[in-house]
Amino acid sequence: MLSDLALQSMFDRLQTPEAGRKRIRSIRDNVQSRVTSSTRKSGKLRYAPLKMSFAVEAEAASTEYVAIVEWDHDRTTLEFYPQPEALKISYRLAKSTRQHTTTTTPDLFRITESGFFFVECKTEEQLHRLAKDAPGRYMRDEDGRWRSPPAEAAAAEFGCQFVIRSSAENNWTLHENVELLKDYYIGAARAASKDELNIVVERLKAEGWVSLFELIHMEPAVSADAIYKLIVDKRVYFPLANERLTDQETARIYRDELTYRAFETYVSRRGPSQFPADPSLALEPGAKVIWDGVPWQVVNRSTIGLTIQCIEPRSAEAMLADLTHKQLDSIVQAGRLSIVKSEHSRESDVGQERLRCASPTDLQVALFKLEVLEGRSTEGNPLRCRKLRAKKYWLRAFKEAEVAYGIGLIGLLPQPKGNRKPKVSCETLDLARETIRTDWETIKRKQRKASWGRYCLAADEDTSRRFRDWVKRLHMIKSRTTCCLSGRRRDTAYAHGMSHTLITRRCP
Repeated sequence: MLSDLALQSMFDRLQTPEAGRKRIRSIRDNVQSRVTSSTRKSGKLRYAPLKMSFAVEAEAASTEYVAIVEWDHDRTTLEFYPQPEALKISYRLAKSTRQHTTTTTPDLFRITESGFFFVECKTEEQLHRLAKDAPGRYMRDEDGRWRSPPAEAAAAEFGCQFVIRSSAENNWTLHENVELLKDYYIGAARAASKDELNIVVERLKAEGWVSLFELIHMEPAVSADAIYKLIVDKRVYFPLANERLTDQETARIYRDELTYRAFETYVSRRGPSQFPADPSLALEPGAKVIWDGVPWQVVNRSTIGLTIQCIEPRSAEAMLADLTHKQLDSIVQAGRLSIVKSEHSRESDVGQERLRCASPTDLQVALFKLEVLEGRSTEGNPLRCRKLRAKKYWLRAFKEAEVAYGIGLIGLLPQPKGNRKPKVSCETLDLARETIRTDWETIKRKQRKASWGRYCLAADEDTSRRFRDWVKRLHMIKSRTTCCLSGRRRDTAYAHGMSHTLITRRCP
């Protein structure tokens, strides 16, 4: 929760009027303005948030309660309070010309870094009905967002905003995951053992992400309790808002958030591949296709044709469709059907394998380059000021990888620097160092050829270093060699070494 100093700083930054400061302090210091009650449609709910120091009450499970849970696990919400003080609004009804004045109590009051918000939670069906009965109070703008102009005007007097949150904004994936992990957030769940932690860390270090099913059911296996606890403690990363923990086959545990961002960029930019000449050859049971923008999955293949099942999440029923080979050919020729490449096939997807094995540092560099190429780099991007030549190199690598792998992000990964280790043996290197120390770094001022010849006599002809390599090693120790040949004179030896400055108390 915010301290008094942090709250005062927000008031000054947002230029909140004095009336708004008093109202916000009153909402934070006092209990809710009215008691939540149960109705025939929904009962009173209580939620113990992680961000607040008290239990928050809600009146509806599908609107207020879902909003509270989402705000408790996002990064923008700082505080939220139920049933704040009422606002006085005026509007006209649909069947009346008189101005109607009343008070309305918002469901929640939310504080974020960007401002203060009175929030009213309604179902989508309620909003459609209220917009017909009171169009002056509820309306939908051009962007499809629900608004209440009278309430917005009342909230503006306090330097706040009024927001209508529809049930269509609910993220049921996040809500289901949080309900599953609720005991791990607020209870004393068993922590992952050292062996379990090492297993998960080593696998993610090598692969970047692993499916939840593989971690739990394949040796070396890790218990589900340990994985859930690691997710809650943020030792590993799982996108709670986008993937369901209950779908273990498709849920992936990532090494960190950066790896997840890179994988999402890879998947979102990779289009579906086209069918070969004979479409039925590429469709085995379990294969997924996109038919007129709707995802389907092959459940059976016979000599007559295929049976596919609709896997659209919004579909109420799992519809089945039978397609003969002739019908399948005609649909493919019309461009209405495309096959989706499996995201779990490591052998057939070289690009995904390269992304999986990339280190977090390389992934961050690739994402920074992508931001620069797309013109959306921020001040935190260290590559935003690179020269035009470097950006052209990145763009060329991006296009080449797009052709080879279907996604240009692979081309933005830093290329390996190669093997920097010497190809000769350690004994040969030791002999070279000894010859340089005893024969070259002397006052006799021998020529490089003479010293290199002495080294070749001492070493085998097959293992001796070339004269060019010998000269490179001499340049590496140029400062020390100059001291040995010419003495410790400032104008010779010190010219190759590090300069030193004497700093005294009189120095400015």
